[in-house]
Amino acid sequence: MPITREEAFTEAASKILDTNSFVRAVLSGRRRNMTVDFERIDIRLVEIKGVLHLQLMQNDGRATTTKNLLPSMIEVDQLLNSGYANIMVETTDEVYSIRVTKSGDAQVHTEKRKSEQNLLHDRKKERLLDSNDPFLREVGISDAKGVIKPSRQDKYKQVEEFLRLLSPALNAAIEAGQIHKPTKENPLRITDLGCGHAYLTFAAHQFL
Repeated sequence: MPITREEAFTEAASKILDTNSFVRAVLSGRRRNMTVDFERIDIRLVEIKGVLHLQLMQNDGRATTTKNLLPSMIEVDQLLNSGYANIMVETTDEVYSIRVTKSGDAQVHTEKRKSEQNLLHDRKKERLLDSNDPFLREVGISDAKGVIKPSRQDKYKQVEEFLRLLSPALNAAIEAGQIHKPTKENPLRITDLGCGHAYLTFAAHQFL
């Protein structure tokens, strides 16, 4: 049964504030005719001196600002309704995704997926493509030893974030009947528009 945008935001806020199961959330994209303060906001649960905080990493396209705040100090409902078109909330049991369309409606997708909370304040980020992946070496992002080149760190991050958005978006499109469910006989076909070096196209092929 379809739900309203406000209902979708309320459900997302509830999941973010549930410290027993919340893992992380991502706000990105811009809704039609709206402005946002940051290109992307990442939220995750961390433990600092025995107290649970929500860590907000706000990226304006040039730099990332990190804030650690008590859940009670954050107006989560207001943050979710501040103009972002794509909202992803990951819990220990599922991934809850919202895409706000040009008409302002909310398309919601829930994917069952087990995840674990990692409450470390400073942690090594989990990567979808290992730095030693042959694809990254072939396109020059990593060297022969599988180490990401200093000059290609930004490109590596771009590839990673693209893949993190691709998975729930693709599943939502399949569920909505916009894309067929891939099979061995009828796989998905990826078309590259021929601009740039096709890093993201090859990354999608390798990931899928």
